[in-house]
Amino acid sequence: MGQSSIFRHAVARTQSDTDVTELRQVVIMSLSSRRGCVELVRPLTRVWLLSSGKSCAWMLLFATLPMAVGCTSASHSEPISLNPVRGQILVNGKPAVGAIVNFYATSGDAVNVQPHAVAGADGSFVLSTYKPDDGAPVGDYQVSVLWRVNPDGTPVPPHDDESQVPDLLKDRYSDPTKSGLTAKVVAGENTLTPYNLK
Repeated sequence: MGQSSIFRHAVARTQSDTDVTELRQVVIMSLSSRRGCVELVRPLTRVWLLSSGKSCAWMLLFATLPMAVGCTSASHSEPISLNPVRGQILVNGKPAVGAIVNFYATSGDAVNVQPHAVAGADGSFVLSTYKPDDGAPVGDYQVSVLWRVNPDGTPVPPHDDESQVPDLLKDRYSDPTKSGLTAKVVAGENTLTPYNLK
């Protein structure tokens, strides 16, 4: 008997004699697999609708729904596979030292993460997603570039939102939907064509 059939049988028993032991066993079985987590939600809703007035069924419902939601959410929190990505930011042929680069996915699993980087002394960068230089997921991206340099010549840090230093690129590339900059990340090593900005 499949999990769904077992669950329907257990629900019927719960309605007739409030015996929740079998229902609890099916819940535990379902939680042991990702597919079971998904299959568990629909039958639990039926228990809620059909078991009104039966305190033990209500208790079981409230005890298992958080687990069902939790295990379903957990299946989506696993890190996405990443691929090394290198590139370079140039402005009029010269390295844009300290330029902040952000990649915005237009499709796929990568829409839930944001690969980013800071250009080095030669304008080169290596994308990071979860930790430094770990790469980016496969997908198509729109790219933004922001380049702010302090009067002493040091780049403004990426997360310094209070700095009043203007973007040397005059915000031409700060909006990924208008920058005209794109990238495609494939499985394996990626070396992007240098972005030569003006």
